[in-house]
Amino acid sequence: EIPLKYQELIERCWSPDPSSRPTFNEIVNELKTNEEYMTDDLNKEEVQKYIDMINKSEVSFNTSNKINQLDEYVRFKISKFKCLETKVNRRSVWETESNNISFNLDSINVRKFEKQKLIQKENNFKYHQIRDTKTNKIYISKQTGKKGDSVDQLFSEIEKISRIHHPSILKFIGYSSEDFKNRKFPVMISENASNGTLDRIFQFENFHETDSIIDETKKLIILYGIAAGMATLHSYGIAHGNLNPTNIFLDDFLFAKISGFEKSKKKTLNSPFKEGLASSLAISLFFKLDEQKRYKSPESLLTTKIHPVYDVYSYAMIA
Repeated sequence: EIPLKYQELIERCWSPDPSSRPTFNEIVNELKTNEEYMTDDLNKEEVQKYIDMINKSEVSFNTSNKINQLDEYVRFKISKFKCLETKVNRRSVWETESNNISFNLDSINVRKFEKQKLIQKENNFKYHQIRDTKTNKIYISKQTGKKGDSVDQLFSEIEKISRIHHPSILKFIGYSSEDFKNRKFPVMISENASNGTLDRIFQFENFHETDSIIDETKKLIILYGIAAGMATLHSYGIAHGNLNPTNIFLDDFLFAKISGFEKSKKKTLNSPFKEGLASSLAISLFFKLDEQKRYKSPESLLTTKIHPVYDVYSYAMIA
């Protein structure tokens, strides 16, 4: 049974009138300050430690970061790039967000990695767990094997994600102009998230009805983490556009890591409700969608443009 306070938040987030939905800053503040979310069956100290960690973590958006020779990549021309070395120091739970990762935006040599397993396939993208053969450290790769929009979307994601540093956003490590088969398809490499995606957890819990991986403490921590990451993203004028459980990775401690920024962009609507409220047409389209697209707000189905309030609706669907 969903606690009443969560029900009220969810209902406000998926309001048929997008203008009345709360912002992620408001959601973060509510989850942080409203004692009604601190129910008796959760560990308040653990939740507060997580909130403190998020508040104390470095958050930045580097507008000067730029992919080297991006135009040549898009045209599939051969270019030479310096190799990237990474240094990751994983220590205790509260230091994990202060990992010492050094990177620039030159290309990584993917030949130093080996694929270990497929994590998931979503649309035209594949996520793999990969291992650095020199250091044995584990990372996540994302790639596409199709030319056209998928390549453009992955480059767009790399351009954005390389600029953002936030503990709730899957950390960018580097990228390569060639895939693991030496084809001219880009590969993005990110930090590892050992517990896979939130979608994987949902599927497990649906199959094993008596087993719950995410208790009330972890649930609030995950919801707070997603809201904090999205608040930062929106503060830089970027809307995600595809927020759903397959794009929420979970690390060793089941902390949320937002990914899947291939469709993210600067908001393209000044007012989200001018291009179509949640009309009967949008509702009828909703029931014809595949599972992941059902996390999209109904009014967003009627336009190719984007606004942050659409992400708020998706957040409610996850909650």
